[in-house]
Amino acid sequence: MTTNVDRRTPRFDQRREHWKHSHVPLLYDWMLSRKCPWPSACIQFGRGYDSRDTYTDRTLYLSERTGETSDANTLYVAGARVANEHATRSADVTKKWSENVYRDPLPSSDFRIKKKIIHPGEVNRVRELREGVVVTHTDHPNLFLWDIERQPHRKDTSSKGVESNVPDLTLVGHQANAEYAVESAEEGKIIASGGKDKLVLIWQMEDYETLLSSKNSHLLNRTILRGHTDTVEGLAFHPEDSRRLVSGGDDRCVFFWDSRKAAATGKINDAHQGDVNCVDWSHNGMYIASGGADHRIRIWDVRQLSQSSEVTSFADLREHTGQINEVLFQPCRNSSVLGSCAEDGQVLLWDIAQVESDSKSLTGGEIPSLLLFRHYGHQYAVSEFQWSTVPDDPWTIASVSEDEEGATLQIWRLLDLIYSSPVDAASILRSEGMNISGRVMDQCVGWASLRFLRRRREAAAELQFVIEKVDTRTGAFETALEDRTSDREVFVFLVSTSWRPDKMCFLGFAGDLK
Repeated sequence: MTTNVDRRTPRFDQRREHWKHSHVPLLYDWMLSRKCPWPSACIQFGRGYDSRDTYTDRTLYLSERTGETSDANTLYVAGARVANEHATRSADVTKKWSENVYRDPLPSSDFRIKKKIIHPGEVNRVRELREGVVVTHTDHPNLFLWDIERQPHRKDTSSKGVESNVPDLTLVGHQANAEYAVESAEEGKIIASGGKDKLVLIWQMEDYETLLSSKNSHLLNRTILRGHTDTVEGLAFHPEDSRRLVSGGDDRCVFFWDSRKAAATGKINDAHQGDVNCVDWSHNGMYIASGGADHRIRIWDVRQLSQSSEVTSFADLREHTGQINEVLFQPCRNSSVLGSCAEDGQVLLWDIAQVESDSKSLTGGEIPSLLLFRHYGHQYAVSEFQWSTVPDDPWTIASVSEDEEGATLQIWRLLDLIYSSPVDAASILRSEGMNISGRVMDQCVGWASLRFLRRRREAAAELQFVIEKVDTRTGAFETALEDRTSDREVFVFLVSTSWRPDKMCFLGFAGDLK
């Protein structure tokens, strides 16, 4: 499903350095970037964490895909120290940055490998079922379940001839390789998987301790869902009903299932103009997002299933320039934010709330109004990303790219002004000593390059910024310098960001605030 795409131009490295040093301190609350020696197709936060005053220690699951080399394929458990929100000075945001794991490693207090497990084959996906227990997908029909505490740590992974760790449980049932589609529900008691056999299989895991201590190391699936006519690439459970799930595949279709019924309860034919690589269910249960090889993300209203078996797309997002590898709604019930990653090296965040009452397809110049944030930290195809699983830290994201050599792991958090409402953002600025007066304008004025954010304390009495009025259809810009003194301060509400080599750009609201 994933192939590496080098999106660099002759000036790309220079532009990226400019982004790193000039834009990241203004756009991000905190970031960690680590170059890994081997490609990695997956990244997952562990559920366990240890929170302190200024930081939180997190668990991460990653893989090393060594291909045809003499080194062993590895699943490893890492510990990362994530700074708490507002605990990092602007000048220090990019200090946790390592471009070479050997010459310039991060301190072990910031990132360390806690356990290595030699895996039988390359790890394509890993999902934590409960704290310390994970299931993995590889290029094989079987799924492997691992109890991390029970597994021995393998220090030497440099020889392909060494024996793999033995999984604590093997899930059997697929008749062909099951490589990417795997999810769980009910704290890992239910596992679903899709594969090249065109099937969706479901396993019931009622009692972990009994299963893991039993002499029978294999578990057969309990349910088979048939309907796809090609490889099943992605699936997701309903957030509140584990009997309902959705799947997408290389047959360009999205299927809706109830595990109590033999046939699908709904189907979207030609959901994409190519393979459907990934799907996700919104946490309010009303929407499905699908990402395809056609570079598009489509949003579907599941409530239409109550009237018919057909569902129509109400948003068509085309900002990516490579095939979509992952779509995930932010794991907050009231959130309307969707994240996506693709082979173009970008992670994009979208706010679909603006079109929930508008059923027309959004394309062309209309798309940027939904684009909340553009993460440009990776140079190659982003294999996977995940939202934070800590309830009070919902805007931290981990992402990983498979590079030309090795991989790049990044953990990052947006600046709160970017995702806050205009009223909340004004309150934040006032708390920093800003004197804000006037009214909020309710219309978007175009692109703005900000010369001030609240952490730039030297400009606390004055706002200076450039307004660039843009015609979204032609791309024409008109630039004018706006200079506001403290008696009539202007605030730019950050709604959408885009990276250009010479400046930081925002699409949002500009106006006087009361």
